[in-house]
Amino acid sequence: MAKKRNKIKVGLLLLTISCFLSATVYAGLFSKEEAGTAGAQFLKIGCGVRAIGMGEAYTGVADEVNAIYWNPAGLNHVENIQVSAMHAVWLEEMNYDYLAYAHPLSLLGGVVGVSINYLSMDGMDRMDEYGEADGTFSPYDAAVNVAYAREFGPIMSGINLKFIKQEIDDESATGYAADVGMMYRLLEDRVQLGCVIKNIGPGIKFIEESAPLPLSVRFGVGYKLNKDLILALDATAIIDEDPGVHFGCEYTFNGIKQFPVACRIGYKTATVDDLDAISGLSAGLGVKIHGLDVDYAWVPYGDLGDTHRISLGMEFGKETGEFKQTVGEEKGKEGKSEKKIAKAEKYYTEGVEFYKEKEYKQAIKKMKKVLKLNPKHKEGKKIMRSATIRNHYQKGVEYYKSEEYDLAIDEMEKILEISPKNKSANKLIKKAKDKLEGENK
Repeated sequence: MAKKRNKIKVGLLLLTISCFLSATVYAGLFSKEEAGTAGAQFLKIGCGVRAIGMGEAYTGVADEVNAIYWNPAGLNHVENIQVSAMHAVWLEEMNYDYLAYAHPLSLLGGVVGVSINYLSMDGMDRMDEYGEADGTFSPYDAAVNVAYAREFGPIMSGINLKFIKQEIDDESATGYAADVGMMYRLLEDRVQLGCVIKNIGPGIKFIEESAPLPLSVRFGVGYKLNKDLILALDATAIIDEDPGVHFGCEYTFNGIKQFPVACRIGYKTATVDDLDAISGLSAGLGVKIHGLDVDYAWVPYGDLGDTHRISLGMEFGKETGEFKQTVGEEKGKEGKSEKKIAKAEKYYTEGVEFYKEKEYKQAIKKMKKVLKLNPKHKEGKKIMRSATIRNHYQKGVEYYKSEEYDLAIDEMEKILEISPKNKSANKLIKKAKDKLEGENK
């Protein structure tokens, strides 16, 4: 079982690296001189107001339903049904709308997501062959996305398949594409690395001309400095643009318990050369009101004007039940308890498998979910305690082998806080201290 899991991990890593390299080379064949030559340009317009406010530095942060657009691997963070809707007042009297839905699959495992993004323009005058007005038409661009994400130990993966359609008057074009993303967590989940290749697919033909899709490669890092502050950095390469860098920050104020407020700011280099320095800036706010997420983002585009986006999001089935209690839905508590117990048992079974394979860090994560759903789960507590001790011991041994004796001692002392008479921990502490004394002589 462990060997099979390791092979899957290695295969996924090799696939990602090969795709990343090939896509980077492909993107590198184009430069700023080819800006705008790719088709379906609307696919570049970001979806999800939180990410926009953070300067689109979201590849390593994406942890909710809008991960469908930014990095489908991020859907693995979704534990309950989530819905998000966005409206943007875009440039030149255009409107951009986005609707997304994510649903964890309890039986099959993983998370599935569906979304649609739709760019439309107010009616335009149609001219006949003599240049006379002949009614109006409303051009639009649309994409329907179906995503699936699955976790393989510490590696999260996801894929998003999309159907694209563009229409101008009597002419239309259709196309297909895929996004492939991965995430990896480290430093006790405080740091998350993300990589995504977007819009992989054949070109799209409009009238008589064919153009490649806006293939892009994004690599991002998200860092949770603490429970309230997130820092993010993205590097991007797009087929018809110069490479760009995105910076983002989110700070959440929890002064009012029921109404946490998130402040966001970001900066991206991609638009600076074409417009001005201010055009790289973005900012936003988010507030949670009885389970409803309300978010706003502002992004300037120089002489073209400012864009404003607002979104509403909801999470259903969350353990706190804030939304349902707010609207007075007190029924079905027994059914909810049964679902929680069933979900806890699912996580427990998965955690035991990780424990048996000596992947203690993953076992701990599963047991945390078990105890969150069912705090009285005795076996979950036992596995949690044992996995925590073994995880610290594993890390301590690695530090000892690397001659980082101080860190090895720290890990063993964490074990003694849980199990004061642990012989293995006391033995390794003694050996590490002897080594340190020998170095100081």
